[in-house]
Amino acid sequence: MATRRSYPDSCGMAQALNVIGERWALLIVRELLFGPKRFADLNDELPGISKAVLSQRLDELEARAVLRRRRLPRRCRCGSTNSPSGAPSWNPLCRPWADGARVRRSSPPTSR
Repeated sequence: MATRRSYPDSCGMAQALNVIGERWALLIVRELLFGPKRFADLNDELPGISKAVLSQRLDELEARAVLRRRRLPRRCRCGSTNSPSGAPSWNPLCRPWADGARVRRSSPPTSR
């Protein structure tokens, strides 16, 4: 089992990385900036993440009050969204990634 990294620095950026610095965590937060998503939607929009890792990261982010689970309407049973306490602090940090994701979604796929 991998050891959790930690930054023993009182700097705000170091403290933020202690919360969202694990692999995939920041990308999950970025996806939730666009609004609430179901687990399956997050899994579809983050190619390469396993369901086990996604579940683990969602649990960790919820435990640290970065996101919260809530009931979503209609076909959605349960989803995740940024928590009220987590959203304001992450939005400025995540703005470049959110803008990049918006561009990525509106651009046609490129061949590699």
